[in-house]
Amino acid sequence: MCSYDALSNVVSSIVAVLGTLAGSAMAYVFAERSRRRNRRESRHEGSRRERLDAYSGFYSALTDYRRAQYDRWQYWHSDAYQQSSPLEQLQALDGVYRQRVATHAAMARLCLTARLGLDDAVVVAARAAFEKADEMIKADNQADVEKLGNLARSEANAFLTTAADSVHET
Repeated sequence: MCSYDALSNVVSSIVAVLGTLAGSAMAYVFAERSRRRNRRESRHEGSRRERLDAYSGFYSALTDYRRAQYDRWQYWHSDAYQQSSPLEQLQALDGVYRQRVATHAAMARLCLTARLGLDDAVVVAARAAFEKADEMIKADNQADVEKLGNLARSEANAFLTTAADSVHET
């Protein structure tokens, strides 16, 4: 027959095994939660960095485009334009068109990285800034081009403020 001491040892062993199993299960649950949280935070930070890169890339391209628009207007209204050959005129405009395409591509990247419903204001501000830079070439005189340039700069700064708010909210 079993003695009381032997039964006590068996019960103690069973309790120890069950305690070890329960501890292991709890450690696994907490480790899994921590892993999921870390993965979620990592994805969130990666998304934030990608948006930050897209927003700053667009702002940079927009600034270059605005400057190219100003230079193009100055060239069109200068003696150099009147005296240049059609090929030279085309080459001068080629840089502006390339910058416009680069700005448009940066805006497309911005739209692709923006979070639907959360960054709509950023996309609207980017489009408004792009349209204002586009309008600069319509100026009739130096005062108009400066006025349109200032409006384009204001829209670009409004975009920057909206984008910064969006990036820092999350």
